[in-house]
Amino acid sequence: MDAGLSTMTSLVRALAVLLLLVMGFAFTPPPAHAAEKVDGAPAEPGARANWIARAYVPDDETRLGEVRVLRVEGGLVVRTLLYSNLLKRIVAEIEIKAEEGWPEGSRYREDSRRYVDALARARSTVWARWRALGNRERGERTQTLVIDFIVTATRTAIEIGVPELVVDDGERQVSEIELLADDTDDTHEVYSDAFVRAEALRIIADQFPERVPALTQELPPAGE
Repeated sequence: MDAGLSTMTSLVRALAVLLLLVMGFAFTPPPAHAAEKVDGAPAEPGARANWIARAYVPDDETRLGEVRVLRVEGGLVVRTLLYSNLLKRIVAEIEIKAEEGWPEGSRYREDSRRYVDALARARSTVWARWRALGNRERGERTQTLVIDFIVTATRTAIEIGVPELVVDDGERQVSEIELLADDTDDTHEVYSDAFVRAEALRIIADQFPERVPALTQELPPAGE
């Protein structure tokens, strides 16, 4: 074979291998540390999900929590993860947004009221537990809360709980969640599916405005 042709053939093969490698990296799934707990189910592979969007609360400079969008089978979980001893103030801001989003006379006002009430109870529980600690423990412990809007083809719900956090490669990951009970000792408030979906989309639009179309496509079709 002509030396020039042989060199050209080798170059083409090398470029083809390089292209395959690049494509492989482009479609590599998110790293393992991005997988975390979704609900109160046992910690197992099927109960975990990869987050595909993340924004810090209130901003990148002052990180008191995060809003994450997690991809799960059949839909998404829009998660607010808070880790700050300013929890009372942050939750109050969330409550204000929920009430302003669905004012008196609006379609989801009653759902919104139940959600705000559940948030207030959860925040009070977390604060009371923190206050019960000794001075030294309070100085070492951060108040934490997780709020999940679960929108899938088989389940629509809001879950509020206390997360157990682990730090992996500098990232806080949820390894377990203790769901907080309401006044009737039931860990789940009842909300309309339409409200859960609408509030999840409102949070997405607020935190990830440029990604609304793409993330909306990952949700199951809206019910009647």
